[in-house]
Amino acid sequence: MISRVPGFNRRFILKLQELSRGRPWTVISRPLLVDGEICNLPIGSQVDCVMWVDGERITKNGDGYVWESTTVWNDRVVLNFKARIDANGNPVAGVVNCFGLGFMPMDRAYLPEYAADSFDRDDWIAS
Repeated sequence: MISRVPGFNRRFILKLQELSRGRPWTVISRPLLVDGEICNLPIGSQVDCVMWVDGERITKNGDGYVWESTTVWNDRVVLNFKARIDANGNPVAGVVNCFGLGFMPMDRAYLPEYAADSFDRDDWIAS
């Protein structure tokens, strides 16, 4: 279990409400961009690119949420991190891709720091 970061849960829930614009949703996402184009390739796919911007997907899942991020590493689409968040917005568990070192448990500071940058982007889509 990830230890709680004071205030993150409230900011997370408020941001989901803002991103969904008050409409019902199942997924809130922003696409992985590869050389300026949306990349819908699955994890493990080969990509030939110069630049990329991480993609993300927050999915309602039972009594909480799953937040996944994808990126490009060694010319492949890979999972950047995956976290489970409870219905109150508290991170429960997660893993972070340390690339050459493999996956490691997520520490308590990772999601709040990542969210600070990620939620400022304006390309989130609720569906």
